Amino acid sequence: MKILVFMPKYGNGNEIDYAYIFPVGLAYISATLKSAGHTVTCINLNHHAGDTEQIVRAHLATAPAYDMICTGGLSSHYAQMKRIVSGIRISGANSIVVLGGGLVTSEPELIFNALHPDFVVLGEGEETIKELALALEQQRDTSAIAGIGYRGADGRFVKTVSRDPIMDLDAVPWPDFAGFEYNVWLDNLKPTNDALYDCYDFPRAYPIISSRSCPCRCTFCFHPLGNKYRQRSIDSVIQELEAIIPRFRINIINIDDECFSHRIERIYEFCEKITVLSKKLSWDLKWICSMRVEGLSEDVLVTMKNAGCIGLGFGFESYSPIVLKSMKKHITPDQIKRAVELTLAHHISTFSFFIFGDRVETVETMRQTLDFCRSIRCANVDLLFVTPYPGTEIYNYCVEQGIIKNRLTYIEDGCGLPGKMAEHMSDDEYWESFVRIRDARIRWSIRASPSSVCKDANGTYTLTVTCPHCGQKIKYANYPLPDSTLYSIWTNCRSCRRMFWMSSKKWLLLAKTVLVLFSIIPMRLKTQLFKHFSARHRACFPAITKFLSA
Repeated sequence: MKILVFMPKYGNGNEIDYAYIFPVGLAYISATLKSAGHTVTCINLNHHAGDTEQIVRAHLATAPAYDMICTGGLSSHYAQMKRIVSGIRISGANSIVVLGGGLVTSEPELIFNALHPDFVVLGEGEETIKELALALEQQRDTSAIAGIGYRGADGRFVKTVSRDPIMDLDAVPWPDFAGFEYNVWLDNLKPTNDALYDCYDFPRAYPIISSRSCPCRCTFCFHPLGNKYRQRSIDSVIQELEAIIPRFRINIINIDDECFSHRIERIYEFCEKITVLSKKLSWDLKWICSMRVEGLSEDVLVTMKNAGCIGLGFGFESYSPIVLKSMKKHITPDQIKRAVELTLAHHISTFSFFIFGDRVETVETMRQTLDFCRSIRCANVDLLFVTPYPGTEIYNYCVEQGIIKNRLTYIEDGCGLPGKMAEHMSDDEYWESFVRIRDARIRWSIRASPSSVCKDANGTYTLTVTCPHCGQKIKYANYPLPDSTLYSIWTNCRSCRRMFWMSSKKWLLLAKTVLVLFSIIPMRLKTQLFKHFSARHRACFPAITKFLSA
């Protein structure tokens, strides 16, 4: 079959945009289809200027006819997926349209009826898309294919039986990054593209998945690849890296697992083998991953640091044991505290979150978390709200309680903050606490103003700044600055690996002025303004306060 795969735009604009984290899901689908003998064309819409619908229509007007057109994404990609499907339909193409990913997996019938594809692939897609393509090519009945949805003869949505998870992940073809212009993305990668890419002036990152799903069932998490946790062998992971790293001159490995540290022995094995691989290179190789805090020891951290690990992602979520239990995190505040202290002591960056607003949240539990946050200001920790993403336990709760009144409208609006979920707080307490959380995020930021800012030949900038933590003077090059006098950049010290903001003096003055004005607004007025934002505007509120936090 002739198959076209669209990678959606991950930003909201119509300009070419390379500032996104390169995804792996569609690249796995493309690789699987190619290995099955199909002719696959891939289009990365992020690398095309213009409106998504118009780009799709223009390509289909000039390209040969495709038998199948595929795309997919998460809930946040709903608008872009809608425009892709709309462009296909308006073009008049007779191609079969297939959608996949977390969006359709979490709400199959809802999204199918909203976007009107011919098929949806639910959950893990490699085996499913291969079987579907073969059945369509041979004009066979598709009703026996596990893990799909389609419109039945009576016009109603039909969902087939769920597909069993792929247990032998080593047998899955490596993702087809090259098909989606991965080399172009690499050549345009900047230190500001990710919280930890700032370890190099010219980062070249490779995202890799060494396991699928997660052994935990947190109330705010949805696992598009199913609930069965599986791991690739470390030998398989290293074989992929041995082939890819020299080919693209990779200097950062981004291990995108939901949970990399389920088995400590596996971490030691990876560290041993990645060290051997690193010694074969003529350049430095660093890596980052996400871990859980329980079981983290000093010996593990030392081993990881010596093997090139520069950053660890932790899901802290709360410092209250009551909230942690409600979220089904199965961790303790003491484990969180120890993880931060050990990681920073060994000069490894952290990137983690605290999320507020759980069902059992109270004024006291919020205060517990905020007090701890203030004590670890040098760690890379963000303060966010619990987002009820489709498919999660807390999303189902919000739907059942009428907090989310219309599921499709909620998704169309970007899955913002739907309303008060905390059962033991009054409306006034709830919204006032959220304003205080935003105040804390703004006021506790650690800042440093560069001593020099020089424009480079390629149009980016080199900034020289003294780390406010360790006093080391460091140059950061290849930084894009739309305005060289008004900027604020979240970065990590290349020496002590602690987080701070590089902010221009003009920005600092503006931020301080806004903070003074913000501080004189009565709390009741600020609370009312925040409370009465629509779901869409509330989703943008963190971005506004992120601007102020400089």
